[in-house]
Amino acid sequence: RKRLADLQAAADEEAERNKNVLVKQSEKTIELKLKQRYHRAALATHKQLGIEYEMLDYAKKAFHRSGIPLYLSMALCPVLNKAAAEYSDIFTEGNLRVAFSIEDGEVVVDVVNPAGSFTINGQSVGEAAMAGTVTAFALREAAPKTNLLVLDEPGSGLDPEGCRMFAKGILKLKERFDSILLVTHSSYIESMLSGETIWTVRKKNGRSRLLTS
Repeated sequence: RKRLADLQAAADEEAERNKNVLVKQSEKTIELKLKQRYHRAALATHKQLGIEYEMLDYAKKAFHRSGIPLYLSMALCPVLNKAAAEYSDIFTEGNLRVAFSIEDGEVVVDVVNPAGSFTINGQSVGEAAMAGTVTAFALREAAPKTNLLVLDEPGSGLDPEGCRMFAKGILKLKERFDSILLVTHSSYIESMLSGETIWTVRKKNGRSRLLTS
């Protein structure tokens, strides 16, 4: 009987241990499933972050000066140079040209002036002003097309001969635009455009008045 009692006690202890083991096993199973969920979520997040990193790296390269902007600039330069050559012929009879190029990922504008300096800083005031006019018109060719051209004091910096050449160039562009609105204080430009519609603004006592002719 004692032996049976001892065996029964041992069996009860073993059953209790087994019960505790089952409880711990169940807890570990739940913990494992939870960690597996965390692991799957971490893998999914890692994959998404990898995709986003690749996109960020692509965007960084593409929109860097050596990426898409450089490609666009290189594609734009021939358009600008063609337009600059045309407007140089219109405004300077080809005597002063503007050239667009790419250097170190940047668009560089050079002045080609056989009668003077080959640098922008080396041009006279009038030459620099005319080069600016050619550049502005060339850049306009790369912009959306419009039927209105507005020019505010385009004769600034031009000598009398430069003003006359500019005005002659504007007359050549009449067929290209439906309307050209030009604001100037230059009497030389005004005289060259005397056959066009002219509005005169006179200021008196702080008030401006529009006169037509």
